[in-house]
Amino acid sequence: MNLSHFKKTIPINNSDKNLFINKNYNLADTFGCLTNNGFNKIINISKIKLNNLNTKIFADLGSGDGRTVFWASQFFNKSIGIELSSARHSEAINIKNKFYNNDSISLINKDIIDYDYSNFDVIYISSLCFPDHLMEKLTHKLDNELKENTLVFTISPLKNCQDYEIINVDQTYINTSYLYFYQY
Repeated sequence: MNLSHFKKTIPINNSDKNLFINKNYNLADTFGCLTNNGFNKIINISKIKLNNLNTKIFADLGSGDGRTVFWASQFFNKSIGIELSSARHSEAINIKNKFYNNDSISLINKDIIDYDYSNFDVIYISSLCFPDHLMEKLTHKLDNELKENTLVFTISPLKNCQDYEIINVDQTYINTSYLYFYQY
């Protein structure tokens, strides 16, 4: 995937800053993203664990500028990005309209805690900056809403989940990072 139309940082506006502060969420102007190699590891594991990715739904929780969502749209029936920041969401919408005008891509400006996960087959969460209380809520939500065999890949470990694999991946902000992989 050509990454040249993605910015390294997306300035956060005051409205976003206030929203993140009111929710007691961490706010990072700079964020890391999977590289081609990192995302291909998710795809390869998903192909091994699930049949027919082209019939499955991928979700990126905290989707930023949407690059992982756009990438996933090449493999999955539906690719969904959920992003709280209106600035990052707007950037994703602009990129979608210019380069990825595809009905299988949905970009949603919402808190990831306020969305139903029950239809997702593969979830990616770039949760490096997520505070503990958000990871606890997120873990509870995943435990209660995911269907059997849903795959979850996250940068930070889920709370009180001991059954996982660690995968080395490449990120844009650091050469080597780790993903925690869970199969529900």
